[in-house]
Amino acid sequence: MNHWLSRRHPRYIRSLVYMLQASEYTISDFFKWHERVKDFRHVEKRKQLVFTLKARFLFVFGWATLFATLGGAVLIFLFATSPWNYILSALVLLEAPPIVMLSLLCVVAGSHIIQRLLEGFLIARTKERLAIHKGIKIAVAGSFGKTSMREILKTVLSEGKRVAAPRVAIIRRLQSLGS
Repeated sequence: MNHWLSRRHPRYIRSLVYMLQASEYTISDFFKWHERVKDFRHVEKRKQLVFTLKARFLFVFGWATLFATLGGAVLIFLFATSPWNYILSALVLLEAPPIVMLSLLCVVAGSHIIQRLLEGFLIARTKERLAIHKGIKIAVAGSFGKTSMREILKTVLSEGKRVAAPRVAIIRRLQSLGS
């Protein structure tokens, strides 16, 4: 009973958005977690929801979906012409939490599709631009040390070759040293 009631708690939408964020918007991981949760009022134990742009959008969208669902149930009830309409209104009210959850998952799935299309476009455009230049390209990736590695490579390779490196990071570094 507590499981059923916690899905109707005002904190449910926040918990859903937190669970999506914590599972890095991976729907399969989210579903596994969602099935294990007994009380949605206490999902944020170790960390808190970080209201990024995506999390804010999902939070507002979840509440908008809930209000639209509740409004639809009230309209069905007010304009009921048969007993079946009253039953439908009650079912919509009872099933509002799963409706909200499914709408959030649809938004997340849609954003994944859009992100993949955008990444494909950007990768194709970058390949075209890099193909124009005949030089050897070296990419440095990772969480730490990219700027240092770029500067080391630039210094070492400039001994016998003509080298180009992005200037934006150098300018930012000089500005930070000056202040």
